[in-house]
Amino acid sequence: MSSLDLPIVFAATLALAGPARAQPADDAAPESASQPNAAPVPEPETVSAAATESASPAQPNTAPEAEPAAATEDAAGIRDAPLRPAPDPETLQRVLDPTPRPVSPGPPLTGKREVPDYDGRGEEPTSAAEGAAWVPRIILFPVWVVTEYVVRWPLGTAAKAVERYHVIEYAKEIFTFRDGTIGAFPTLNLDRGITPMVGIYSYADGLIHPAHYMRLNASTSFAKDHAAVFLNRFELIEDELNLNLRLSLEQRNDFVYFGTGWQTRARDESRFGRRKLMAVAELALRDEEPGFDGWISFEVSDNDFACVRDSEFNICGEDDLPGTGDDLHRIDAPDDVAFFTSGYHLLRLKARGSLDTRRPRPAPGTGARLEVFGRWGKGIQDGYDNIHFMRYGVEGSLFWDLSHDAQRVLGLRLMAEWLEPLDNGDVPFAELITLGGMESMRGFLHARFHGRSGVTATLEYRYPVWSFLDSNIFFEVGNAFGPRFEDFELERLRGSAGIALRTNTSRDLSFDILFALGSNRFDADELRVEFFRFALGTNLGF
Repeated sequence: MSSLDLPIVFAATLALAGPARAQPADDAAPESASQPNAAPVPEPETVSAAATESASPAQPNTAPEAEPAAATEDAAGIRDAPLRPAPDPETLQRVLDPTPRPVSPGPPLTGKREVPDYDGRGEEPTSAAEGAAWVPRIILFPVWVVTEYVVRWPLGTAAKAVERYHVIEYAKEIFTFRDGTIGAFPTLNLDRGITPMVGIYSYADGLIHPAHYMRLNASTSFAKDHAAVFLNRFELIEDELNLNLRLSLEQRNDFVYFGTGWQTRARDESRFGRRKLMAVAELALRDEEPGFDGWISFEVSDNDFACVRDSEFNICGEDDLPGTGDDLHRIDAPDDVAFFTSGYHLLRLKARGSLDTRRPRPAPGTGARLEVFGRWGKGIQDGYDNIHFMRYGVEGSLFWDLSHDAQRVLGLRLMAEWLEPLDNGDVPFAELITLGGMESMRGFLHARFHGRSGVTATLEYRYPVWSFLDSNIFFEVGNAFGPRFEDFELERLRGSAGIALRTNTSRDLSFDILFALGSNRFDADELRVEFFRFALGTNLGF
């Protein structure tokens, strides 16, 4: 053995035999011995290299392994630790020989390792609901591709840029005051076929009292179209009961009227002007625990109508005079454009209530919702007391969260509404049931359809594009009909389909983008697109 091997042998022997304990010198008495009646101080179990060598057998030992030697006590009263058994020659040789040994290679790494089954229960079996979820996923796959890579990816990229460059924070610094409780934002409304308008939306929370909230929205076309609404909200019970006082004024010259019932055609389009002043007192109740939401309101309105001289679709015809032969519709007829010339003053009592089994986000979106609503209307002042009617309806919805917790929800909604004259009273044409706009039959303009009854069925798929933005892919069928659906047939329905984007940060105001198509009736010789709609702008929730 060379001199270089000696340190290796010494280290290996120490590693196998245990650490050595230094013995006190002969001329140095232990510290415990100098103190009378002192208890012995225990030392770590050690053994010297010489003791290890003396304990190693000269020949291989085939006898049963002996018990370790008992601990001994020296003259100073210090106990020696029992000696460990000597290592066998094979182990010692493996330690002393520095030659590396080949290691058999394991299986190649081909990707992520499988997740261990820690609890020993195996994978959970696929439920019937999870299996059935693949049916709508396959059907909606082409739509998903479009929305994922044409809509969601660009908008997601833009949303990331908004967050990265703190656009929202900068906007809040510019447009909000007093720690964000007061603010004002510009608004824009673009809708194909409707006059564009710009305006301002402002709010003030706790300005007069901590439970007092104010909202104001005003917009204009800088021509003949103006609109404004002012809301005072008093929170009577926190997050549950509110008293809303609202005053609104609307004057526009781009309202559409195609006639009443299911037979209306695209070439029946006409335009008229309307000025409406309305005051509303409303009591709103909201309780998230049972999922109840409802309100009851008392409304008084003054309604006036006018011809539109600047439009080729002027409801009064080329002579711009109502009640003449060139009118596009029968003005002042009881079953058509009733009360157009005179206008009317109206008192309305409205109520709505809904039960929703879903819970607020981030809870899964699976559940059901049932809503009932109605309004009672009566003309006020002389000349209008023959106006008397009742409107009522019901809407049922089912929702299925395909992702369980990612808010990818498939929804089915059915809405039906009826209008009944009371005491043989008359009904102004502006109080008829209407379809079209931002909530029903979205492929058509607001109030495209008028009738004494109306129905809409909607299949939609909603999913989050970003934390503050939802996307909604929808397909709808519906139409307006005569009294009590007496002329209803499935072939007389129309279709509407598209995609809508809506912010979800506020119940009072949302920003919407809509691309939608509206079809002709299903009983037509050729099914075709009758109207393409693009809308962008703010949508009020009060």
